[in-house]
Amino acid sequence: MLHDVDQSLKNMLVAEFKRLEQPLITGEDQIVVGAPSTEDAKPKKPWLNLFLHDVHESPNFRNFAFENKPTSNEWEVGKSLKPTHLNVSYVITAHAEDAATEHRLLGETLAVLMRHPFVAKQHLVGSLIPFEEDAMKLSIAQRDHFAHGDGAKVWQATGLPLRPFVGLVVAAMFDPFETRVVRRVREALFSLAQHTHPEGEQRQMEVHRVRVGAAGMVTQAATGEAMPDVKVSINGRPESTLTDATGVYFFRNLPTGAHEITFSKAGYLSQTLKAVTPPPGRGNEMELLDVQMKTAEDKDRQSTMSPEEIRAGTTLIGTLRFADGSPAAYIPVRIGVRTAVTDADGVYHFTHLQGPIREIVAEIPGEGEVTKPVSRDTATIELGKK
Repeated sequence: MLHDVDQSLKNMLVAEFKRLEQPLITGEDQIVVGAPSTEDAKPKKPWLNLFLHDVHESPNFRNFAFENKPTSNEWEVGKSLKPTHLNVSYVITAHAEDAATEHRLLGETLAVLMRHPFVAKQHLVGSLIPFEEDAMKLSIAQRDHFAHGDGAKVWQATGLPLRPFVGLVVAAMFDPFETRVVRRVREALFSLAQHTHPEGEQRQMEVHRVRVGAAGMVTQAATGEAMPDVKVSINGRPESTLTDATGVYFFRNLPTGAHEITFSKAGYLSQTLKAVTPPPGRGNEMELLDVQMKTAEDKDRQSTMSPEEIRAGTTLIGTLRFADGSPAAYIPVRIGVRTAVTDADGVYHFTHLQGPIREIVAEIPGEGEVTKPVSRDTATIELGKK
């Protein structure tokens, strides 16, 4: 994460220097990150040194609340602690053949930093990209800032003579927390306006709540893909609906108790299953009724399987690694409509998979989705460059 802060800061400085009429800095090679040395005391080209000397968490921004992160599954959500802030402190020095050029370069650097209270999103890299303009907030360190309170000691700690410098504090977003995928809350409430107030549409009247009594997802047994436009009806009642583009259906305001629900679509075998609607206020007790639709061919293939195999489905465990051998840790992965997140060692774990298993989709931060073939015999999958 700290190397992303270094690189993003360099990107911004180079871009801003190039906008000047006679820039002293024209390329990234003239901005060096690390402890300064005496080797380039008389450099051929002016250069800046960014010395990161202090990192600590900003306790005022620590938030122990959980946030929800979307997943590809309509009925699952990722939960993790909210990102925190790190205060990253730099000592910035200018190096040139003469003091006048050094002072000019240091002044231009100070002007750039004062013009930009944050690093623009086009300069961000790596883990900082999702946070956009909140990723890196910049401030010139004041003398009362504890990381820069005694500038002479900070500089002399490098073992070099004291020289002019700019103290910079970067408040950088940092997200080290694991995301866990959980099922969504089982009860949904809707506010519906039944009439319009005489004074206009902004004034609503007769608002009441609607309770979801049965819901779930319909997928193809052979592929695991979501099935839209499946007719879902409740036996003995007038209610019926169609699944949406993601295979999801739900019924509102059903009476408490058991209901028989029939699923049907041309070309597939109809199924009738039982769902139980809990009493009002106890929607979290409702079990989602997920259905896998089969064709006649699917039924014939299934007849060759044992009852135990049909009930258990497939358990699939494997490892995702990058090309350099490092584990793809905490990466969201998907097989069909089922989702999971790899652990710290890049291990994923799926249970009760139905139908053929052909590919796994990994969501790589900053790169998007990567699809790889997978099977029951697959142990390790290489995703490519990190």
